[in-house]
Amino acid sequence: MWKSAAVCPSARSGSARLRSLRLIALLMMMLLLPSLVSPAPASGDPTGDTGPAGPWDALRPLVGERERRDEDDERGPRVGACCFDDGTCAEKLTEPECCADGGAWTGADVTCMDAACAAIASAFPWMRFDHPGSLLVFPHIEVRWNQAGTHVTGDTIIQVANDFGASVYLRTLLVRGSASSDGGGDWAYAVDGGLLTANQPAWWSAELGSTGPISIRPFAALDGIPAGVPDPDTGERVLLGALFVWAVDETGRPIRWNHLFGYATIVRHLSGDAVTLLPASFRAVEGTDNGSAIGPPDALPLDGTTYEAAPRVLLFDGPAEGSSALSTTSSLVTTSTSLTLLALRLDLRPAEPEPAKAHAVLSVWNENEVKFCGVTTCVTCWWHGPLSEGGAGLGTVADYQTDWIRMRVEARHDARCAPGGSAPLLAAAFRRVCFEPAPMRTRSAIPIIADGMAGLIGISPVGFTSPPDPDPDPPPDE
Repeated sequence: MWKSAAVCPSARSGSARLRSLRLIALLMMMLLLPSLVSPAPASGDPTGDTGPAGPWDALRPLVGERERRDEDDERGPRVGACCFDDGTCAEKLTEPECCADGGAWTGADVTCMDAACAAIASAFPWMRFDHPGSLLVFPHIEVRWNQAGTHVTGDTIIQVANDFGASVYLRTLLVRGSASSDGGGDWAYAVDGGLLTANQPAWWSAELGSTGPISIRPFAALDGIPAGVPDPDTGERVLLGALFVWAVDETGRPIRWNHLFGYATIVRHLSGDAVTLLPASFRAVEGTDNGSAIGPPDALPLDGTTYEAAPRVLLFDGPAEGSSALSTTSSLVTTSTSLTLLALRLDLRPAEPEPAKAHAVLSVWNENEVKFCGVTTCVTCWWHGPLSEGGAGLGTVADYQTDWIRMRVEARHDARCAPGGSAPLLAAAFRRVCFEPAPMRTRSAIPIIADGMAGLIGISPVGFTSPPDPDPDPPPDE
């Protein structure tokens, strides 16, 4: 699913430390390549794409993704174009050489003309999402059922609040991210709306939706019957996706209202755990008055001018798979990490909208600042999976040789994945901690910080009907 990983040190030209790290990395690469190279595709499938061809296929592999490109063939080491953040390109570099120079390798035998490198250096500051905003994005919500689809075994409770002393209209966009139960890959989304009063504690269940002042369709309404697809780990049926909530006026036009905040609590009854996730909160940059209209009436530009910019680079830390760093002499503690990626360039206005695609590059540094890079994939709209084998394919503590690692996910240009340019990425990361011999487990969300690039959510204003305000408020003041 993800491309194979090559190991290389951090680039610190001219230093003895660099030479030492490169030697270490070379030795590690020789040891790791057999286990990290992706398997060959099935017969008759040169791209390795065995899933449905619809836009909601969770991962759309790049052409040639599963080549054993890290191994030498009769022509020698595989070389290709290397793109840099300023848009420049270098040809005929191996992936370790490109990575060591701080670039992104675009594949074996790719030329700079084919790569069409574009400048991706961001002028936006690093962001945190723990403040109120005018747009909330919950990148991961889920509902689970038993195998027959008759009983709910997991749900997501969403809570949205307003810290300003006046009512505000909200619009919501519910998006299915996982494959549909009927095997198709069509777009599945629903736009609803409602009124959030000044002191209303609004909440709803993803499984049931809401018929209150804020109208939300049940998540299962986006899928077939029974809803969801089998989870290979638990046997449950699971439906996954994302939720957008933003402030609008009585006509449905986006407004400046940097007073929304919320939480999503994901509850899994069979495993007996729950995790609370903060949404990404985008403040309105445009406008000076609270409640003033911003941007176009049919879009949410995450461009740093209308709203804060969407993320391009995401950073988060954690223990490597298999680490015993949290253990004690009397208890073995193991951890595992999973990642959700959401492409933030969804234009739903055309009659047949094209899915957003993001070329995601995941790099890892261990505690000695040795860099492991080149794990990439093409994300179509939404993806979720473990960071270890079966998902992103990252290594274990034995591979990285330290307990703690830093992970960096970047949206990089790759014309084979997204000819129009990579969409920015939003992520949610989860860590499961298991305690032995006691049968205890817990799950938590991992804080993420982000650097920005421009994104866009395009939504038709047609169909928005504002409900009556039961208790009109005076005109709000900032």
